[in-house]
Amino acid sequence: MGPWPIVAVVWMLWVGPPDTPCDGSRHVARQHLGGWGTGVASADVSADGRIVAFVSLARLADGDVNTIDDIYILDRTTGALRLESLAPDGRAAAGSSQQPRLSGDGRYLVFATVASNLIGWRVDTGAQVLRRDRETGTMTLVSHTPAGAPGNGWNGHPDISDDGRYVVFESRATDLVAGDDANRGGSDVYLYDATDGVVRRVSVTDSGQQSVSGQSSTPAISGTGRFVVFTSTAPIAPPSRTHAHDPVRSVFLRDLPAGLTRRISSTRGGGVPNGASYYPTISGDGRRIVFVSIATDLDGARHARQHEQLYLHDADTGRIRLLSRGTAGAGADGASHHPALSGDGRFVVFSSEASDLPCQDRCGPLADLNLVDDVYRLNLATGVADRVSGGRGAREPWWRGSGGSATDGTGRVVAFSSRQPIDEADLEDDDDLFVDVLPGGTPGALGPPPCTGPSPPPGRRR
Repeated sequence: MGPWPIVAVVWMLWVGPPDTPCDGSRHVARQHLGGWGTGVASADVSADGRIVAFVSLARLADGDVNTIDDIYILDRTTGALRLESLAPDGRAAAGSSQQPRLSGDGRYLVFATVASNLIGWRVDTGAQVLRRDRETGTMTLVSHTPAGAPGNGWNGHPDISDDGRYVVFESRATDLVAGDDANRGGSDVYLYDATDGVVRRVSVTDSGQQSVSGQSSTPAISGTGRFVVFTSTAPIAPPSRTHAHDPVRSVFLRDLPAGLTRRISSTRGGGVPNGASYYPTISGDGRRIVFVSIATDLDGARHARQHEQLYLHDADTGRIRLLSRGTAGAGADGASHHPALSGDGRFVVFSSEASDLPCQDRCGPLADLNLVDDVYRLNLATGVADRVSGGRGAREPWWRGSGGSATDGTGRVVAFSSRQPIDEADLEDDDDLFVDVLPGGTPGALGPPPCTGPSPPPGRRR
């Protein structure tokens, strides 16, 4: 991947007291943020919906004396903001931090950083992945060698199980596990187990072998910690049929206890599809996987459009189906990307340029004619979406793009960013962060309190 570009953004958050205004959103403070944008959101929401992790360039708390990317935590119940990318002695990080991910209750936080003073080691080889226990303040190096030193290559794109025990990440290091690195520094996917501190390579064949060709990236782990999904061009799980242009970037699933790896993005006949698939996300129990693909032959139909669409793989049926359908039933008329599944597997949030997604309730009577990305929450059972980004309860489309969405375990709390100016005080032409509370989450599930209390005064709606 190499060094990450710095992108200055501004996020606005509706923090709110326990009584959250009924328009669902959001404003507390203007916050200059940074991003190493690679198709993965620079924010995350805990499974219970209470904690939001995000990246900021602004000095939002005591101890933040720099203007580089730092990791912050927002407690939606109390409204408190806390700096998390701190050195053990309390000093600010000496380098940028990004890609935060939270355990189910928000206690454990993982992120990638180039700040050497956070781990007590000199870092000359690119970003390392850290795991922070927010309760004790303990910071642990995840991307380490068997001797405990930082890996000798770039590390990033971490994800964490609900209990905080397992961390998966992508790495170009060649010394995280014993033995030779077969693909000579190409990206691989690794698993860290907090109970013993051991790092294991998981982008491997059923026999545990690393391929000499291809690279693996952007992993996600199920809430239970049993399943890992990732993207790879390595021949680690052959299909029954292949195309002449194989290998193609594909989505794979690794069952950790069983030691089995299988290709998820296959055609209905078991072959390699005619386009790349990538950026998978997985439900808490591992049953459902949503991913992005430009293939047109994944679900047994031949779609005319070959731009990014969202697909769902359901382990109960073994079938893949197109999610980003237009109102006519075929693929939507614009690219859809950045999917994030709720932990219960009922909703997927994503951004889309499409103008013909089946949408109701929060979309209003206006057609989607803005020709930019909007954020949607799609009900997987009904195939109908709610637009999340927009004015006046998302019924009026915004004319600037929105994306980078993340959600909680029930699909009720959604965080996303947008360049849309929202009032006269929004003077910067950059991204803002919004946190929205939607109806229709899992009954009885943990989450934010219901809408009560007065709405913000006119002109301050978010």
